[in-house]
Amino acid sequence: MRSRRQFIGEASCAAVGSTSVISTLLNLTMANHAAAQGGMGDQRKALVCVFLSGGCDTFNFLIPRDSTRHAEYVASRSGLAIPLNGANPAKNLIPLNFDGGGGRQYGIHPSCPKLAEMFNGTGSFVGKKRVSFLANVGTLIEPIPNKQAYLNNAIAIPKALFSHRDQIEQWQTSVPQGMSVLSGWGGRAADVIHSTLNTEQTGGFYMPMNFSLAGNSAFQ
Repeated sequence: MRSRRQFIGEASCAAVGSTSVISTLLNLTMANHAAAQGGMGDQRKALVCVFLSGGCDTFNFLIPRDSTRHAEYVASRSGLAIPLNGANPAKNLIPLNFDGGGGRQYGIHPSCPKLAEMFNGTGSFVGKKRVSFLANVGTLIEPIPNKQAYLNNAIAIPKALFSHRDQIEQWQTSVPQGMSVLSGWGGRAADVIHSTLNTEQTGGFYMPMNFSLAGNSAFQ
């Protein structure tokens, strides 16, 4: 019997495939070789995207901890809810040092203590805050003011709004209207900055602007 976490991990590894592994290892080798030559120095930067394809229950990850909104959260999550002050401290919500105004406070799941340290600038990250949260975002074309506006088709809405597959695609393309030929925002960004910023060569080749550990993706 495999746990959900084990299944996802093994499936992700299997999805890479031999061709993707070889390509990725080649790209990583080129990146390391370029860095070893010293040409990049401290200017070497990377944007790492961990895309879970909807596999994270975010309302059970970043959680309100002020009494009123935490009670609403508990009502919606029932047996899965993370307590504020339960009998087992290791299973309680980890507070985040953040004041959202109006008494709004937040915490994160107890299985993520390092993320809490990175946000709070504590523990191994004293004075070095390294995490922020961008919440309540989606693939909208324009704001939906109310339910009636949506039902009356009074505003533009994303293609197949309640289709999980289409929403995954739209997050990677950043085009909620849908595309006949997929083009990821990661690939488009790489195309724009390649000619001006990607000047280092290794063995006569430019270092790849992006590569994936999950095989080909719409993002690229």
